[in-house]
Amino acid sequence: MDLCGLPPSVASTSLAIIGLANIFGSLYAGACVARYRSKHVLALMYSSRVVLIGAYLLLPPSSLTFYLFAAGLGFTWRLATLADLIHLPIREARLPRPALAG
Repeated sequence: MDLCGLPPSVASTSLAIIGLANIFGSLYAGACVARYRSKHVLALMYSSRVVLIGAYLLLPPSSLTFYLFAAGLGFTWRLATLADLIHLPIREARLPRPALAG
């Protein structure tokens, strides 16, 4: 079965590229977060994703287009900065004690 005139192997290769690019993107994002504010790094990552998606929609479907899009998405994966951006307090759960039967 061909999707957009491309073989299914393009999809599986794209997933592998996303994972590989995510490794390098996470390392780069970690270095950027150590130097710049997390919210600015995250905003830049999301902005670059907007550009990537726009270019992907405008370019003709080809294997190269899919691979470049996968590399860009993998590199800008947001999990590297999300933990530092969100500071949720951890509270001790206080559950009501069950009433003892008499």
